Amino acid sequence: MNRIALSGFRERWQTYVGAIVTVALGVGLVQASLLLLLSVLGMQPAADAGALTQARSDGSRIVAVTVVSVTLGFAAFLAVSIIASTFAFSVTERRRDLALLRIVGAEVGQVRRILRGEAVVLGLVGAALGIPVGIALMAVETRMLVTAGFVPSGFSPVWYVWIVPASLAVGIGLASAGVAVAARRAARVDPLDAVRETGAAARPMTRSRWIGGLVLAVATVALVVLAPVGGLAGAQAMAMSAGITGALAITMTAPVLVPLVAAVLPRPRSAIGSLAVAELRDARTRSASTAAPLVVLLALVLSQPIAMLSFSDAATAQIARGTDADLVLQTTGAFTADPTSVPGVAAASTEWAVPVRVQPSGPAVPGMSEELAGTPLAVTTEALVVDPEGFAAAHPGAGAAMQDLGGRSAAPGPGATGLGLGRAGTVAIGDRALGAVRFGLPVAAGSAGQVGIVVPRDLVPADVLADSPATTFVVLDQGADREAVTAALARIGTVAETDAWAADAGAAGLDQNTRVLLVVMAVGALYAVIGVLNAVAIATSGRRRAFAVARASGMTRGQVLAAATLETVLVAGSAVGLALVATAMTAAAVLAGTAQATGAAVLHVPWLLVVVASGGGLVLTGAAGLVAAAVATRQGPATLLAARG
Repeated sequence: MNRIALSGFRERWQTYVGAIVTVALGVGLVQASLLLLLSVLGMQPAADAGALTQARSDGSRIVAVTVVSVTLGFAAFLAVSIIASTFAFSVTERRRDLALLRIVGAEVGQVRRILRGEAVVLGLVGAALGIPVGIALMAVETRMLVTAGFVPSGFSPVWYVWIVPASLAVGIGLASAGVAVAARRAARVDPLDAVRETGAAARPMTRSRWIGGLVLAVATVALVVLAPVGGLAGAQAMAMSAGITGALAITMTAPVLVPLVAAVLPRPRSAIGSLAVAELRDARTRSASTAAPLVVLLALVLSQPIAMLSFSDAATAQIARGTDADLVLQTTGAFTADPTSVPGVAAASTEWAVPVRVQPSGPAVPGMSEELAGTPLAVTTEALVVDPEGFAAAHPGAGAAMQDLGGRSAAPGPGATGLGLGRAGTVAIGDRALGAVRFGLPVAAGSAGQVGIVVPRDLVPADVLADSPATTFVVLDQGADREAVTAALARIGTVAETDAWAADAGAAGLDQNTRVLLVVMAVGALYAVIGVLNAVAIATSGRRRAFAVARASGMTRGQVLAAATLETVLVAGSAVGLALVATAMTAAAVLAGTAQATGAAVLHVPWLLVVVASGGGLVLTGAAGLVAAAVATRQGPATLLAARG
């Protein structure tokens, strides 16, 4: 069986090039991300660092760990998905060969072992290439983390010798996980059906595909329906997820959907056009395998920015509506002068942003004893330090929450959703404990950005506030000289109009989210591009005999290439249309979520990105189809047909 597997891999290595690259990239990313994760977890501030520096270091470390962990998991998931699609299509193309093995006496388990053996070889080859790739990727990821500000400039990841055998194991594991479903399905197909191409062997839509597509479609609808009840942060997460689950539902049912969409696309009314449409309709498995990675790529590239930009715009507008001030003064450090002493200033309310760690009180599971359930995990978040009376004046929507704020009472902020703060907890800044607090009414959205908690000024030491960024909301006297007041406040700090400040605050939050999202999207887009090229190459390489028959029947090589390219472009056009349908699920969740969370539906569509991504997908897929078809038709038709008997 091992010799057969090795021989099969050697004969079809061109088919597995994309999977080898995928394994190499997956192993490299997993290796680099794992080493970075261990290094970031061990990162500690200097021993003599102050409490505020320690708290900021904790916050940056958590963000870095999140980015690296998501990259690691995303890389592994996408690698398995692409390998699985590669083997699934490869098995479909080899149905007759595998059926002949069964007919001459091979058992089901032996067929599975052949495919798993090929996967092991693929995993070893990919892992061997992936180890040096991982070293290069670790340097790239480190530079990205430093540039994004998630780790300090002097950060250097640690190398562990055991990562080499671990990477080899990861390569074999990724390939084996990818081949598992394809091997099981291949072994279940009746050999006579496979030879005659009837029965289950000829059905592109299996029961598992229907069930999987239905489950994912239901999940997509559920995300859209539940988006309004998730708050601003929860709705954004659901909107981002809705586009991806919608795309996955489409890929599961692609053998049915792609031909339907392609049938309504414009195409030449010629023999070449008719041949391309007929091939697309008849080879539904091939069409679906080509379209699937492009659907996922476009849904990923389009849905994430749409959700991110829309919710950023909604949050910015909400903050502006929830703030009652004429000017906003931003400073760091102690005031050089009291803003209220400036002529023309009627009132001023100052807020400080401070990173904190909250340890919720009580059991981790409500209703259970702490001995059984344990204690909840500590939460690192940002606290807004305020004067309750001034804060209520600057943010009228927070008036109810401010009535109970003071002493040892704090308020959950708009960003507290999902933190599990409970009713009470202890608060610390670095190694400096601030003591126990009780959580009262939550602060309304639009009054405090996305901070986790709001605490009274008396709770935080003055030296900590002196080193923290402060924002002061200024109300002018009626008839005051606005320009003169602005000039006087500018000697204290940076002054902006309220609307301009809200836009800058939204842009700053968007910039942080963008840096995290770009890392994840870059990994996903790279894998999806590999998947597109791989699917086109596999689909075309298996058609050498069909191309030869077409040429022997009187078609020129140019006509064959034109028909194959047109078919690929029609499949790509179908994928673009289906990806836009999946992205529409994100748009629906965005509209519902922003309307409920902020009172006004907001949708920001980056049309330039939509056009460039859709057009780029068409060009990429069409070019790949043309190149693959050109390679497949290099050999003369007579030679190929004679070689095949």
